[in-house]
Amino acid sequence: MSKKISQQELEAKIEEARKEQEEKDKKQLEDLRNEIADDFKEIKDKIAELEAKQESNKKLYQVVMSFAQNLVQYESVITSKYEEESSFILRMEYPVQRVMEVIVELLKEVDVEKEPATKKQQVQGYFEKENHVY
Repeated sequence: MSKKISQQELEAKIEEARKEQEEKDKKQLEDLRNEIADDFKEIKDKIAELEAKQESNKKLYQVVMSFAQNLVQYESVITSKYEEESSFILRMEYPVQRVMEVIVELLKEVDVEKEPATKKQQVQGYFEKENHVY
């Protein structure tokens, strides 16, 4: 029992199959668009997250560089102060050395052994000269 299909029925079935396929294709296309849109949104979110991290890293880099610059400045100040103090000490070294030389020369001129150190020794020296021994 084979049923004969008329040309009109055949065209109707073909049209129906074409519409079903078209609906499937539309649905697949819509699903694909939604999937692409979701992927695109996820990519945008990741890019925004990376940009935020990059901005945070830039700020952290700026903070680190600021600390480094401060350390270099402190080192420069300390070095400068050290050099100033060293220079001052070197400039003062000659006058102090010269004063010490003058003091040593004056001490050499004074006959320490002939000069009594205390009043008692002066008095004893006087009496010894006068032959007044007590």
